[in-house]
Amino acid sequence: MVITYHGDNYFKLVSGETTILIDPVNLRSLRGANLVISTLHPPLTEIKSGTEENPSLPFYLSHQGEYEIKGIHVRGWSAGYDAKEKSEQTVYRITVDDLSIACLGFLKREPAPNVIGELKGTDIVIVPASGKPFLSEAQIAKISRQIEPSIIIPSLTDEPKTFLKEMGVTKKEPDEKLVVKKKDLKPGSLTVVWLKS
Repeated sequence: MVITYHGDNYFKLVSGETTILIDPVNLRSLRGANLVISTLHPPLTEIKSGTEENPSLPFYLSHQGEYEIKGIHVRGWSAGYDAKEKSEQTVYRITVDDLSIACLGFLKREPAPNVIGELKGTDIVIVPASGKPFLSEAQIAKISRQIEPSIIIPSLTDEPKTFLKEMGVTKKEPDEKLVVKKKDLKPGSLTVVWLKS
């Protein structure tokens, strides 16, 4: 799998012929995507979902629930409703080609213990690492350790220095992309991969 970061909370995951977009910020990026996932409802970008009658559009998810789309397994849980912003946040776990990826999105409150339990052992976790208005870097570091992934990817910031410090990472430079296979992951080890936007 190849994971690239495009700013904000927008990530592109490519595994073979499968392309998944998380929180894309423009409609141009949808070309060639199989699945688009929004961690916010209403989403950053208004997208129509593909159907069997109109397969040129990707399938689109913006709510909690359990889904299977073309061999991609997705499970989403509510992470709370923000009355001020009039938006609902959803935390997702995506499984494709034996790799599991969790995306915590625009998290403003700690997920319920049962949600963290469902995410436990995920291979890769994408976390908000900018601090306010989202959870603090210390809270995100704590949640990340509870989930125990092999890889943590910070989002919603171009320079996650405070988060890296919370995770005990020093002198880190951003990578252009993350290329990973399940067999390369070491159970029990935790690596922070800071991706350049």
